[in-house]
Amino acid sequence: MVETAGFADTVYIDAATLRPRYTVKYWNKHRSRLVESFSSARGFQSITVTGPIKGSLSGVMELTFPSDALFTNDWLLEQEFRMLLPAIRFERGWQGSLYQTGLFVRTKPGTIKLSAFPLNLRVTGTDRVLVPAGRFDCWRVEVESYMSGADAWTMWISQDRGWLVKAEFRRSDYVRDEVLESYEPLVH
Repeated sequence: MVETAGFADTVYIDAATLRPRYTVKYWNKHRSRLVESFSSARGFQSITVTGPIKGSLSGVMELTFPSDALFTNDWLLEQEFRMLLPAIRFERGWQGSLYQTGLFVRTKPGTIKLSAFPLNLRVTGTDRVLVPAGRFDCWRVEVESYMSGADAWTMWISQDRGWLVKAEFRRSDYVRDEVLESYEPLVH
């Protein structure tokens, strides 16, 4: 469970496939709750809102991508996606796709449509990257996403650990950079 700034999230991931199985996310001082569960072919999603603006939505989504494909169900793509990176075996010339399941889209009153979007990744080179956490030999990965809100997205992923070391999100009116500030080795 992760809790920050009024958000609390719990995600259960299938250890063999790295696919999400069940998630519960709270926000707005725990007045809003999103619950999702996934089988091999379908996703179920419900949102419940209490407080001044009460309501609920629910829906079923067919997962239209291969049953062995990795996918992320996080609407803040950059957060959950980071956990999947070490599972991807990047190499020169590698390209592949992940999928991002979307939140509800109201097509008209009383009608809910759920959808999944491809997240296309392509290794375009290698760079030695210096960030506050240190110097890393990285894969430079270009990302094409329809839900990230970025016109262009580049990631630098450490070759030895699969960590996201640096990310750059570019739009026509701004550039947002993220860098790895620090890390702590796991002690078993």
